[in-house]
Amino acid sequence: MKLTPEQVATFQQVLDANELELNQKTEEYQLLQAQVEKLGNEIKFLRETVKGYDVVSALHPTPPTKDISDEGISFSNKDGKSSLTMGDAVYEILKKKAPEPLYIGDITKELSKYGLAPTRSSLSTALYKDRRKRFKNLGRGVYSLAAAKKTQNNETVEISNQDNDNFIEKPKSLVELGFKLSDAVKNLLDEISGEFTQPMIFKELIRLNPNIEPSLSDSAVSMTLKNLAENDVLVVVDEIAPKKYRKASELNGQPQAGKLAFVN
Repeated sequence: MKLTPEQVATFQQVLDANELELNQKTEEYQLLQAQVEKLGNEIKFLRETVKGYDVVSALHPTPPTKDISDEGISFSNKDGKSSLTMGDAVYEILKKKAPEPLYIGDITKELSKYGLAPTRSSLSTALYKDRRKRFKNLGRGVYSLAAAKKTQNNETVEISNQDNDNFIEKPKSLVELGFKLSDAVKNLLDEISGEFTQPMIFKELIRLNPNIEPSLSDSAVSMTLKNLAENDVLVVVDEIAPKKYRKASELNGQPQAGKLAFVN
């Protein structure tokens, strides 16, 4: 059967249309394949990060109860027969070290043995709110046990804040300390080159300004970096947590005077 020129043209149009559709499907498949590969790499990165590390057990080896007091959250063992508050755990830690005081960072490390992993800010708040006033803030994030006294029943109890000048000072805010976080981060950026993360900036701020440690929070540093990125001072070069940043001026090829290079 011989096709007419019109029929040949029609068949050619159908073939061209099918080829175009096939090409479009191929491009969509390749794009989807690339997205799947990227997701696979992110999952691989997360698995490598937590490899051999029981995150759940490390943070909460014993399920927390709903008992929340002024001393912090109570934790029970698997049988639910005993509980330990944040204040009780800190009391035991300081009692073992007495009469030597402990830096809040060291207290945080010791608390991990009790299955507790508070931030330094939340720990400072828990010690300040301890109902039995068992702790004394010696300043600069250093704590000791408050003095004790004998009652009429010859029972030893901790002296409350009102009994003497042994009060626990609530951590001052950065504003009260006269510390401007945004300015401090900007000044720090002048000394930085290359990629960096929020934890790196947090650690460096504490190293340069030890007195702000009880008052500085991770969220405040994260928000400051976010604001700088929104104002085109910083650029997020990697969205995978923890986010990696670089100075926009570096990426624009401007001369840099930074001397401090972070190493992952």
